[in-house]
Amino acid sequence: MLANTIFEDAVERLFDVTMRFAAALDAAGIPYRVVGGLAVFVHVDARDPMAARLTKDVDVAIDRKNLDAIRAALEPYGFTFRLRQSVCSGSDKPK
Repeated sequence: MLANTIFEDAVERLFDVTMRFAAALDAAGIPYRVVGGLAVFVHVDARDPMAARLTKDVDVAIDRKNLDAIRAALEPYGFTFRLRQSVCSGSDKPK
């Protein structure tokens, strides 16, 4: 079914970005936690795949004291870093 293929492709892309992000922080020894919609999706999908819903982004919890180290760890993996109104957001979109 085409709809399932589109959804599965979106899930795969989201997981790919998450794995790149995780690899960068793991390699730098920086602790983080995946939270928000993706975390809920993983738990719900394991129990009831038909009830699982996915968002377009990945939310992570980090310690703000590590911002400089996080920026340095993520840039080689193709991520850019923005700080806006005391809310941090990382993006893998080119500058």
